[in-house]
Amino acid sequence: MKLLVLLCVGGTLCSCALPGLRRHRLHPQKSGSSAAMLVSDPAAPGGFSLQVPGAPTASPGAPAATPGEASSATPLYDFSSAFSGGGMTSRAVTWRRSGSDAAAEARRAGVPLLIFFSNRSSPTATMLEVMLNTAPEAATIGQHYIPLYIDFASKETRESLYYRAVLDRYKPRGYPVLLVALPDGSEVVRQSGYAGETRTEPEWRKRTLQFISAAVAQSDKAAALRRKRLEQEGYRTWTNNQGKPVFARLETLDANQATFTGEWGESFRTFTSRLSEADRLAIEARNPRRP
Repeated sequence: MKLLVLLCVGGTLCSCALPGLRRHRLHPQKSGSSAAMLVSDPAAPGGFSLQVPGAPTASPGAPAATPGEASSATPLYDFSSAFSGGGMTSRAVTWRRSGSDAAAEARRAGVPLLIFFSNRSSPTATMLEVMLNTAPEAATIGQHYIPLYIDFASKETRESLYYRAVLDRYKPRGYPVLLVALPDGSEVVRQSGYAGETRTEPEWRKRTLQFISAAVAQSDKAAALRRKRLEQEGYRTWTNNQGKPVFARLETLDANQATFTGEWGESFRTFTSRLSEADRLAIEARNPRRP
């Protein structure tokens, strides 16, 4: 599943400008959103903070400006970055162990998180972990999710302000819990528990694998509904001059550069000359050349 399609495009930087554009903000920043994202806190590495969706933030791992170009806190986006959902190359699931890193990766890739709330002192949690790391059907998890494993048997994890905030937000009841969340952290669906006895494990195994598979479509539906709401706030699909799309909102124009906010809150810039002709004409129509 790819909620945000960013495909590799060749080409060189072009400094062609649309004459007459002046720097201005097209959309005032809003506050008081009903959802919040899991993000890393720069002031406290590994810390937990709440980020209002749609507010411009630096996208971790986003491409920096090419040497010789104007520097900015907002990364220069040239439609040439390719992010993956952590596709699997073996039967074992590649579980991420850092919540903030996994959340940042999910926002960059535009795919949901599969969060495994575990406690290795729990026999049932251990059974689920073994099943997910050995079942052939689970090998595709990384193609659809960013898998995050949180072990609350660890004292360091239990005492972490970040993970205490995660617990407070999602409130898992016992262990194990599998929870699917969109890249902004909003919950889609969860499954609690696993087999308590060996003879019930086959039934739970089937149920869990079906849950993981069905949650892909549920996440797609939730993301589509979210996009509908964002469209009311000025978000839409933009394309580059080779037809590669990105869903975002145009925030500011500064000479030949445009600043956007992506659907998961990341902020990026691109040269207007890299946009499709239709998008360039739309921008020029809204901002006619001055005499």
